[in-house]
Amino acid sequence: MSVKSRVTLKNGSRINYDYLVIAAGAVKDYAAIPGFREYGYSVCDDYQAPRMWEAIQNFKGGNIVIGAAKTRWDEKSTDIKLDAPCEGPIGEIMFMLDFYLREHDLREISTITVFTPGKIFFDDVGPKIHKKIEPLIVKKDIKVVYEKVICRIEMKSVHFEDGTELPSDLTLVIPPYTGPDVIKESGIGDQYGFIRTDKSMRHPVYKNIFVVGDCNANSMPKLGHIATIQADVAASSFIKEITGEGEVMEFKPEVFCIMNRGGSEATLILSDTLFGGKVDITLNGPLAHIMKWGFDVYSYYTRGKLPPEFIQNSLEKMLKEFK
Repeated sequence: MSVKSRVTLKNGSRINYDYLVIAAGAVKDYAAIPGFREYGYSVCDDYQAPRMWEAIQNFKGGNIVIGAAKTRWDEKSTDIKLDAPCEGPIGEIMFMLDFYLREHDLREISTITVFTPGKIFFDDVGPKIHKKIEPLIVKKDIKVVYEKVICRIEMKSVHFEDGTELPSDLTLVIPPYTGPDVIKESGIGDQYGFIRTDKSMRHPVYKNIFVVGDCNANSMPKLGHIATIQADVAASSFIKEITGEGEVMEFKPEVFCIMNRGGSEATLILSDTLFGGKVDITLNGPLAHIMKWGFDVYSYYTRGKLPPEFIQNSLEKMLKEFK
């Protein structure tokens, strides 16, 4: 990629552009955790997830450690700096694993310990959501330890930068994130490969470049819902630029996700407190599970398409009305 309005492909061919939209995502840096390849497991891609599932099926009881590695952010380009890019998958893993172990009569001979690099677990949502989720964690006898920055994994243990360690027979980790090499090499991003933009998703220097999704330095947390919001903003900005018509959408980020908890249970989360808002809502139970199931089925049969926008808008309105 070049700042000369030209993209160079891996095969050497070049494509000139008038405008460029970058949605390159983030890289899961497994290599940053010594011992991960030998002793660690993850759920972050279509190679790691089946590998983790095989390890779970072969698990016969013992100590399980689950957590997210600390990700480093550039001081200048990233405004909100979370210790972990997104801990939602950690919550989903720990609850679903608890359910699986109980179904297979392994829970009484197993422990589940979750570590977070931050002072708060799920630090991208507010106190009302914490008040609803924390009792669920306690009820399932899941232990959470705080300010633990993983530095290596061994066959039977997980080690942290503060010198402490946890015994582990099965270690499940969300690795640190970094930006794609192509961004680092192009010079249009920061030292970690993320790109800062203005509120219209436009590069502050190269005005014909727009950036959406996880590779945007201010996409925080790194969440699919925020990526779609950024895409809508970028599209409106792009249309305004080319046609002179319409208005650029205001960027209003929010955390919106549904966390499966095993069986027919799930937790829906909607919060904008991280961004200075007041919305901080949860919906627990089978209804949230049905919503998650509906999303998964729709996405599968449409090959990755999102449900119509009016469905989400109606759902958010309902949640805010009956909070």
